[in-house]
Amino acid sequence: MGIVAGVWQTLRETISAVVDTAAFAMSKTSRELGVDYPRGAAHGITIVDHGDHFDKLPAADQIAHAVPDTPVDLSMTPQDRAQAVVDRSQHMRGDDLVALDRLDTQSLYWEAKYAAENADDIYHNPDVFKQVRVAQKFDTAPTLGTYEDMEAIIQNGGTELFARVPRDKLEEFYRGEYFPTKTVGTMGTGMEAWKERYHLELPGRASDDTQIVRMALLPDAIVADANKLIDLQIIHRQRLIDHILDLQESGDTWGAEKIRSKLWFITNDVGTYGMARGVEAVTFDSMASVLNGSALLVQTDPIR
Repeated sequence: MGIVAGVWQTLRETISAVVDTAAFAMSKTSRELGVDYPRGAAHGITIVDHGDHFDKLPAADQIAHAVPDTPVDLSMTPQDRAQAVVDRSQHMRGDDLVALDRLDTQSLYWEAKYAAENADDIYHNPDVFKQVRVAQKFDTAPTLGTYEDMEAIIQNGGTELFARVPRDKLEEFYRGEYFPTKTVGTMGTGMEAWKERYHLELPGRASDDTQIVRMALLPDAIVADANKLIDLQIIHRQRLIDHILDLQESGDTWGAEKIRSKLWFITNDVGTYGMARGVEAVTFDSMASVLNGSALLVQTDPIR
């Protein structure tokens, strides 16, 4: 076995051990990852992987943009108001750019590599996040509303969130021209938000230069649990490694090299990966990482 093949075999065995330790079943015929709607609504979406190599997933395997099974009852005022908010929103739903093979991962990789000051920088490059966000049209402005709008949305399936936004960027945030991003733990790059306001008032997070903003994810926003999204990411990474090894063993080194940038993208930031699949927010316990600004309702009057 050659040196390169030996290295890849070792990496393959290492990731296989990670997959086994994570204790999730990996079927060769199908793998379903349920992604629940906010606030435990009865509706959900499913990411389906039919066992093909990651770069060969057909368009039919894209994330389903599910809609509620039952129509919203408009007989109550809060529901009327919530429906009105949804109707006037500019909520942009993303495509599964991965399944549709619409990402130029080679260009993204070389741009990230050129900009990197060290090897780790290519895995959390903010410009890659921005490019995927623009491609999904997730840079569209949020919907602005009142306290009453917020209460109505939350009562009808929206997820209440709080975030800190620099005071001098607040108006730009309202217009969709500014979107605060950072690496948020296991959720990857995104806009850090919390389900409870008090988290932002703790020592170390409070700041006179920022303002707490009350927001809500719209009821039909696609929200992924961080652990489930990471599971899917690991599975796709494993399949790409297998594919590269198969091509190397067959002597197709050029084919293997072309796929290597896709392996980089899969290994990359989980927030960027989720966004490329059409996920609009990632959650972990009391935290959330928002990826799609247009999926937000932002309260502009004082928080009560």
